[in-house]
Amino acid sequence: MASEADSSFLALSSAQTSLQSGSKKQKNLLSNVWHHTRLVRDDRDNEDPDKQYCLYCEKEKPEKKLYENSVTSNMRSHILRQHKIDIKAAPGQI
Repeated sequence: MASEADSSFLALSSAQTSLQSGSKKQKNLLSNVWHHTRLVRDDRDNEDPDKQYCLYCEKEKPEKKLYENSVTSNMRSHILRQHKIDIKAAPGQI
């Protein structure tokens, strides 16, 4: 009986850990900024799967290296400076 409790506790804590680690990335992608980006493409070997790529750079300068980032404020700043698009931050959920 004690071993059943121990194994269920381990399963629960593993599930919580994976849920927590996934929730940060999921929360990050809820920002309005990420509507102006794309994920990695399968046909491009040199792209980082953990980064988002600016759609405007891709449209304006397809022959150049695209701006890539995974930080919301950095991507928002890039889009404002380089493409003159002001993306308003959405109000928090709290």
